[in-house]
Amino acid sequence: MRDGLIELVERQAALIDEAPLYLTTLSWLSLGPGDPDSDRHKPLAGLSARVVEQYRQPFDELLAGPQARAELDDFDINPAIIQLVGPIVFAKLTGMKVLTRTDRVRIVDDFLLAHRLRSTGPE
Repeated sequence: MRDGLIELVERQAALIDEAPLYLTTLSWLSLGPGDPDSDRHKPLAGLSARVVEQYRQPFDELLAGPQARAELDDFDINPAIIQLVGPIVFAKLTGMKVLTRTDRVRIVDDFLLAHRLRSTGPE
């Protein structure tokens, strides 16, 4: 589970790093937030759905799979994706820090620690 999640986060980080910052920022801003039924979002609805699907599909496969359900607690996949990819996007947009592989592994390890199945006895 851990190795697969690290590999997936690494691939997403590479996609984010390779995208031109100004173009990515403008694209993300044009996709949301706001009411998806608003006139502003109607022309972008198909694009938005494709972008979201492209980013989330591999996470859905891994995090909804039998190994994840056997090793991790019951969690919502949407916040999970945000927990795993959000720091990478934030670092890229702000330029506060260039995240290294070590940083990204730590993000995965923190996620797994937060969501591992806990025993029913006292800790």
